Amino acid sequence: MNRNVFIALAALAVFCGCGGRAGLKTGKTAADDPYARLAAELTAGGRALGSGKVAVLPFACSDQRFSGEGQTVADNLGAALAAGGGMQVLEQGLVRQALSGAGLAPSAALSPAAIKDLGVRLGAAAIVTGALIPRSDGSMAVKARLIATGTVSILTAADTVLPPAGAAAPGGQSAGVLIK
Repeated sequence: MNRNVFIALAALAVFCGCGGRAGLKTGKTAADDPYARLAAELTAGGRALGSGKVAVLPFACSDQRFSGEGQTVADNLGAALAAGGGMQVLEQGLVRQALSGAGLAPSAALSPAAIKDLGVRLGAAAIVTGALIPRSDGSMAVKARLIATGTVSILTAADTVLPPAGAAAPGGQSAGVLIK
């Protein structure tokens, strides 16, 4: 029965266009979608990982008005990384469980020992972490780093800007990302 429910939900998600916020299955190209662009840059820089698993952590934001947005960015970036096919991305529930089990706040700054510990707990070769920086025009800068868990070295870094919610994306579609 559980398998049938899962299959039905998966089919519903496909037919309903699930994942539109991340630009998935919407016909957007990486040039149109800031998450796809960010994912492409991180994937290109992380080729040394091979087929290793990657955990996308919630992004930190110093502005408390946007405290929940770090998880939204992690969810959307994780989906874009998985859709790109270049990385094996761990499910967000597992990542949250591992953070909780290690006694870490979701968007806390991580010590080298904590990064190594998360790598072991999750079986992840790397983590993606970063920061959100609100801008005066209502957009949000996203700074991301792909960090090898074994060596705690930054494999690559990338950034993008998310437009304010409701801003028109190229092609006239609403970007609908983030900013409250």
